[in-house]
Amino acid sequence: MLELLTSSLTQVFVVLIFCTLVWGILRIIRRKTDYKVSLFRFLGLHLHGFHWNKKFTLLFAGILGLAVSSTVFQYFFINEFFEITKSDNSPYWQILKTGFSYNSVALALVYCGLKAGLSEEILFRGLIAKRLISKFGYKNGNVAQAFIFWFLHFLLVGAMTKSWLSPMQLIVLLTIFPISLLFGFANEKLGGGSIIPSWILHASMNFATFLTLAFLF
Repeated sequence: MLELLTSSLTQVFVVLIFCTLVWGILRIIRRKTDYKVSLFRFLGLHLHGFHWNKKFTLLFAGILGLAVSSTVFQYFFINEFFEITKSDNSPYWQILKTGFSYNSVALALVYCGLKAGLSEEILFRGLIAKRLISKFGYKNGNVAQAFIFWFLHFLLVGAMTKSWLSPMQLIVLLTIFPISLLFGFANEKLGGGSIIPSWILHASMNFATFLTLAFLF
């Protein structure tokens, strides 16, 4: 537990340091245009503007349903997914290979909430998406950030499976890309520019995937 917590916090810290450097450089470059937004506002690390309402509840339920159904489908019908999820490259398998317990649930919460959830949301929806949306507008910026997030998953899955055109890559496209769009929508349209909505959705989606795999394993 301590090792995972340390590595998760370290990853979040490294991402924050990188984002702080970008923020500092932009403040210097745009000094004459009165670019004085705070670091937390720059990254969307604020609660102002976000309220858990009916729309967010429906979005939350839909994304959890997609996570569970997608995991079940891939587990039974996509051989590559089965092989990956039961390999040492899978963080879920590293947690579950010793069994399902209170300890494994705690480890999964740390991994899903911090290492996979918070650090990725700060980088992709905080630093990247907010800059793209600011530059190109909500629609174009949101599509661009979703494409970047999907493309990195495409490269990751390709490196793990040694295949760039496969059923699993199609599933990745049909899930990661629209989910990324919904993350951007949640932040910009339901969260007042905060990345807290997408953090909640991302962490919950990953944890739902973990629980589904725990049941399947």
